[in-house]
Amino acid sequence: MVSSEETDALLLGYAMEGIRMAGTFGLYRKAATDDLITEDDGRKVQVKEGDRVFVSFVSAAKDPIHFPNPEEINPRRPLDAYIHYGAGPHACLGRDISQVALTELFRAVFRKKGIRRAAGPAGELKKVPRPGGFFVYLNAEWSQMWPFPTTMKVTWDDE
Repeated sequence: MVSSEETDALLLGYAMEGIRMAGTFGLYRKAATDDLITEDDGRKVQVKEGDRVFVSFVSAAKDPIHFPNPEEINPRRPLDAYIHYGAGPHACLGRDISQVALTELFRAVFRKKGIRRAAGPAGELKKVPRPGGFFVYLNAEWSQMWPFPTTMKVTWDDE
């Protein structure tokens, strides 16, 4: 029998893996020192102290050094491997409560019998691919873009 702590850890692990695999986050930072960065395609980029640098969480989330077998879902990865909540002086103060909320969200959703996407257009995630593995999302009317998903309704069997 699986303990409630193990169940919580697995639910959170699946949530974190979902964000890692499908998240389209990135941010800008100022370089603290000069550096030479090797891009995924092998190009070398010289960075000078003070340069504005874009950090892609899309690429970082698939880095095999930090995520062995990066294309596999593994809900048992160490939580400190994920950068969803930032790190060091940029760490999110709400990380702990957010992880509790994600766990409870998954618990509530996956208790539903026969959960599935809604039929037709309501069940579609409306998104537009952007360079570098990023997406922008469209609202239900396809009239506005948003950085986070706002569509794809789900349904389930009555209980």
